[in-house]
Amino acid sequence: MKVKVFLSIIGLFLIIGCVADQTKYLPLKERSDYDLCVSYFTDYFSLLTQKEKYRKYKQIVGEIEKRNLNCKNFSDLKNKQDFMLYRVKSYEKFGSWQEGDYSEEMRRGN
Repeated sequence: MKVKVFLSIIGLFLIIGCVADQTKYLPLKERSDYDLCVSYFTDYFSLLTQKEKYRKYKQIVGEIEKRNLNCKNFSDLKNKQDFMLYRVKSYEKFGSWQEGDYSEEMRRGN
């Protein structure tokens, strides 16, 4: 009996864990504002080339701009680093970006 309960609990956690993070696979248009903003501050694409990342980042940034969102308005996101927009601007201006380089010039959009 204890084994069945234990296995049921483990199974439940596995199902919840698999379902809980599915929003990152939804099309951008179907994501809530909050989920879109979480995507903006998360680098899911660590194995992609810069060019491939740029394409993904550009889509996310474009959807945020289309919705006119300020992702810093979500209290748990207000201290996150805005790396995605800076990488898009840097890639468009220079053809690449340096990891961790979010200079004041890039923040201003120059």
